[in-house]
Amino acid sequence: MTKIVAVAALACAFSPMSAFAQDYSGAVTLGYAKSDVSDISENIYTNSLDGRANVHFDNGVTLGANANAVRGHMQGVSGHITGSVFGVQGSYKLPSTLRFGVYAEKAKLDVTGLGTDLSATSAGITAGYDYANVKMDGFIGRTTTNPDLPSGVDVNDYGFALKYTAMQNVTLGGNVMRTRLSGGGNHVDLDMIGVAGAYAFNDQWTAFSGLTRTKISDVDAKVTTFGLGVSYDMTSLVKIGSSASLEYAHTKGDLDGGDGSLNTVRLGVTIPLGHSTGKVPLNSVADSILKPTHSVVSSTVLSAF
Repeated sequence: MTKIVAVAALACAFSPMSAFAQDYSGAVTLGYAKSDVSDISENIYTNSLDGRANVHFDNGVTLGANANAVRGHMQGVSGHITGSVFGVQGSYKLPSTLRFGVYAEKAKLDVTGLGTDLSATSAGITAGYDYANVKMDGFIGRTTTNPDLPSGVDVNDYGFALKYTAMQNVTLGGNVMRTRLSGGGNHVDLDMIGVAGAYAFNDQWTAFSGLTRTKISDVDAKVTTFGLGVSYDMTSLVKIGSSASLEYAHTKGDLDGGDGSLNTVRLGVTIPLGHSTGKVPLNSVADSILKPTHSVVSSTVLSAF
């Protein structure tokens, strides 16, 4: 229910604005996934709902929002895990194609039996530049948590993303991000790097792929996720703008010499909004790289699940 409310609220909030906007775009993806965990006979099943919307005005102002939610449970185990990310953004584009803006984001994790929700709230500033077929974006922000971290510990986020439309049917992109926990003269870095691409064979079929790696400094720990999938435009079949997608994703985690893996098959149905022409589903590894959040932790989770 929380997932439906979040995406519905996003749509309701932007519907009136679209009447005064130059154009608007976005998409909603409903997803289902089955994950096979190494060394465990039980599977993990997840349902997801992802939404994104942007409204562009003639005066150079753009307002945007995103909502991501996933609910998972393990076969034969009672209870579930629910994670969500909701964010809002605003930016102003100068005549020189430079962009400046702000963002706010909240991520939540609810585990049955834990007794409390874990949440992180982030806010920061953004800057971007558009040149021909290249789009560059960067951000700097700060995160607070609930429950609070020990006194004196700060969490800062940094990131840079690049998107290149090589041809009308080819999109390439990548990002680098860092979340730093610092206090008492010491710090720990969570670093993430990702690359992704999409290729449209024709008006119906599109292939997409992405690769991410997250590492923790001073600890022999890393998480790597690779995803490969295809989407099919169903507009001619159902008479409404929509596409179906299938993706295989492999996640490998390494910690102090030990490792484990997660093999996932994802299904998705995506409905574009406004002038959106993207064929990459919002529940894919590729989308988590081309349109990342502003935190290494939430982006890593969204790419894996």
